[in-house]
Amino acid sequence: MVANVEHEPAALYRYPVISNEMSIALLPTEVQCSILRLLDPIGLISISQTNRHFRQLVNPKKRHFIERLLALESTVEYGGITPIFRSRDNTLEPDFADERWNDMRWACTGCMRLLHRQYFDTHAILRLKYRKPIPGSVILEALTTWEPDPRISFSAVQQKLKSPSAIAEEKSIRQRYLISVTFNPNSTDGLATLQASGVVGFEGLTTIQFADMSPSTKQQILDDNALAIELKRCGYRRHLRKCLGCRYQAGQLTSLPKWYGRTSQVPIVVSRKVAFASRLKRYFKGFANYLRNKKPSFNALVYRHWRKLRR
Repeated sequence: MVANVEHEPAALYRYPVISNEMSIALLPTEVQCSILRLLDPIGLISISQTNRHFRQLVNPKKRHFIERLLALESTVEYGGITPIFRSRDNTLEPDFADERWNDMRWACTGCMRLLHRQYFDTHAILRLKYRKPIPGSVILEALTTWEPDPRISFSAVQQKLKSPSAIAEEKSIRQRYLISVTFNPNSTDGLATLQASGVVGFEGLTTIQFADMSPSTKQQILDDNALAIELKRCGYRRHLRKCLGCRYQAGQLTSLPKWYGRTSQVPIVVSRKVAFASRLKRYFKGFANYLRNKKPSFNALVYRHWRKLRR
């Protein structure tokens, strides 16, 4: 008696069964390192926390965690929206009074935390080199600086920053940005300064052609130059940003003299300069809005009366 056995097709035994899923850990180490170089800072730390193999292979240093923290700062989920600061007229969008500032966070590379703006000096969040990268910035698309041999990437960066060409380029960019945000578009002079600083849009113009340009056209050219620099340089020194607490512990806060009320435990540091129309607005900000008789926005005329001295 022969048992009825169902045989599988012979084609299944002709070739080995290969799974469509393949682990990156099975690749050669050289290929793995090539893939790790293409990750962003967040992905590098994430894959290093996957298992022991990648932890030992990546072996992240503090600068890699700083890169990850700065990348998280630029995301809406962890850092909130990116405020836009216009250096020409010091306008900020959104303004400090906006409630969206409560959800914004900035990275402190000292204590490695995302903190509210009240933990930082105003210059630490509004200066060009410390700002959050604006949308479209090159820094937002930067990959990790990880290398299998950490000495390779570190030495390459140091040599690049110390080269004479890099120093000259840095000085030229700073000069061009300063001219772009401070030059008066209503002026009919200064063409030589604009051309010497390398501002794009004024090359090849004569003095007469420059004088015939409308202020709005000059303003647009200057704004385009400033925006082009901000897209490349905005936040390029964020890895040096420290909160006030870390700066105080490191002894980096230069306090005002004692007659300003500071002590050795509580230093007073000058931040940004703000002009107040009166003492009421300085010490009781917003109090005048609740008064029945509002103070006029203009400065009232002050008359001085003289009288003749009697003999």
